[in-house]
Amino acid sequence: MRQWDVMTRREVGPPLEHGMYVGNVAVSPDAQTLASECWDNCLYLWDMPSRKLRKLRDSRVERCPASPVFSPDGRLLAFSTGNNIRIWDLETEQERTVLRGSTGSIMNLRFLPDGKQLVSASEFEHPMLWDIDRPEKLTTLRGFCEGVRCMVVSSDNHRLVVGTGDFFDPNRPSEVLVFDLASQKSLLPPLEHPQSVNTLSLTADGKLLATGCQDRSVRIFTLPDGQLLRTLTNAVTDKRDNLVFSPDGGTLVTSAPSPRQFTVWNTTTWEATTLLRDPPGGPQYFAFSPDGSLLATPMGMAMSTIVWNMPAGTTNTVIPFKTNARGAAFSVDGTMLALNSFQDIELYEVRTWKPLGTLKGHEHVINGIAFAPDGKILASAGNEGSVRLWSVPGCEEVAVLYDHPYGAEAVAFKSDGNRLISGARDKTVKLRRIPSFTEIQAAENSEVAHQ
Repeated sequence: MRQWDVMTRREVGPPLEHGMYVGNVAVSPDAQTLASECWDNCLYLWDMPSRKLRKLRDSRVERCPASPVFSPDGRLLAFSTGNNIRIWDLETEQERTVLRGSTGSIMNLRFLPDGKQLVSASEFEHPMLWDIDRPEKLTTLRGFCEGVRCMVVSSDNHRLVVGTGDFFDPNRPSEVLVFDLASQKSLLPPLEHPQSVNTLSLTADGKLLATGCQDRSVRIFTLPDGQLLRTLTNAVTDKRDNLVFSPDGGTLVTSAPSPRQFTVWNTTTWEATTLLRDPPGGPQYFAFSPDGSLLATPMGMAMSTIVWNMPAGTTNTVIPFKTNARGAAFSVDGTMLALNSFQDIELYEVRTWKPLGTLKGHEHVINGIAFAPDGKILASAGNEGSVRLWSVPGCEEVAVLYDHPYGAEAVAFKSDGNRLISGARDKTVKLRRIPSFTEIQAAENSEVAHQ
């Protein structure tokens, strides 16, 4: 690393040598200390007057330290290690805290003027705002009797509903839990089911909850009291995600096992009509468009997805697939449809059904997909334990989150876009806070106003 006098354009002193490649550098506010990142997994701290070196190394750090930055008072040094930010107290030479929960590998950091907050830029598109005294961006919900199989967020962002079940013995009793998203506290006693809960759907007004159980029954609960309104027997298969409410709550679509058919239920009279008899391929992951005019039904091993005009029940289009068609999700504005096979996700323009690109990267079966509210990011949950974030415009992976040691089963966004939620076989639900750029700007403007 070389230093130059800007005015004379001459080099100052001999080069500061490193063990391997040198990355970003940072200078302390008093210009007495220089920090440089090195690919030997060390941060190099140089005393500028004496040009003496001391290496900052932590045996717990497996990733190369990057993006060093000094706090405004020069007492703290922040740097990234992958998805984490580490804060060091330079006076005690001890790690002060670790900020965890970034949605991608961190590329750049800077302190706000008060020295108590940091802004990070990462591979994920959203900048993140961090409070040093409140380090965690990741909240974990525990206490489930079995692994998480499915979940749904209410449209008003107030409730999170989670369905559980044993993955190796789905005939064991299980439950549905309803949480307040603000406090992460359970709102009701568990809604008990005789077997695994494979799928959930919630009406837009949040008043009706439908649960699909391994015993092939659909149970309709009223919320917020959690009372069982009725049970529809022999209404769903013992597979995943084969029931969904229409956006207006007027109908419930299910995939009945015997006789095999797609059934449309009137949620006022609970009368049933047949949409399709003897559907091929073991359909899964039904999805309505936001305006309720379209219904997508992936057809499993039939390697196609039928898109229906609703409520007419006529066929709009049939989208062929090269492999098993497992899941569907519409973007919030209804302009895109995402369909997933075992390991890939295909994007389509809804108006023309033109293919927009393929998202590749999962190492195992994809269990769930969801669009962020702005439609620019799509999240997917994989059996290998990862939650992956994809740039929809770029058709590329922007982050891989290994939050769950076992299979990630379900993923969702809050409709305000500031929470990414994932559930897994490890009996946990993870909630990640994603601050908006507006929040970051507001914090910066507040600091400037106080100066």
